[in-house]
Amino acid sequence: METGRLELIGTCAAEVARLGFHDDSWTGWVLTAGYALAAAVALAAAVSPGSRRRHRLRERVFWVCLALAMVLLGLNKQLDLQTALTDIARCIAIAEGWYETRAGFQRHAILALAAGALAAAGLLLIWLAPILRRTAVPALGFVLLMGFIVLRAMSFHKLDELLGTPLLATRAHRLIELAALALIVLGTLAALLRRSGQQPDPPQ
Repeated sequence: METGRLELIGTCAAEVARLGFHDDSWTGWVLTAGYALAAAVALAAAVSPGSRRRHRLRERVFWVCLALAMVLLGLNKQLDLQTALTDIARCIAIAEGWYETRAGFQRHAILALAAGALAAAGLLLIWLAPILRRTAVPALGFVLLMGFIVLRAMSFHKLDELLGTPLLATRAHRLIELAALALIVLGTLAALLRRSGQQPDPPQ
């Protein structure tokens, strides 16, 4: 890539990629708080005393990964990193001269993203099979949340209009996101309550 193109991309990226709070509406902060709460309860599930169960390590890894994912998604909720990445990709396309023919690239990127999301969901369910009874609800909430994020990333015009429909003093896409977070939080709390009612392993 020529130096001139690199400078053009750098200048364009510096103009569009600005860090800061990008969703400072009351619903945006409610969702951000929801991510924080989901991370907190998942971390509590990860560090809570074990019970008489097999696959305890697998379950603990799941809770830690879920907590980490909620922290990252919560940060992204305000920093809006995916929009910055999209804008930077647009800068690259313009500098490379294929912005006008980007539809084919977008189509392949969307198909790859959707296929990757489906494969990841399938692998997650297979990996969780031994502990699915205890993690089914938060896992379902996480899969729904990631599926929703993938759909938003695809940015189909008709779908964007549907998700932006006003509903209950907010937008439909925010309620969907909030419902997925509620599944994660309530499912994790239920797992914690079930665990607290069981006797710990006897000392070795």
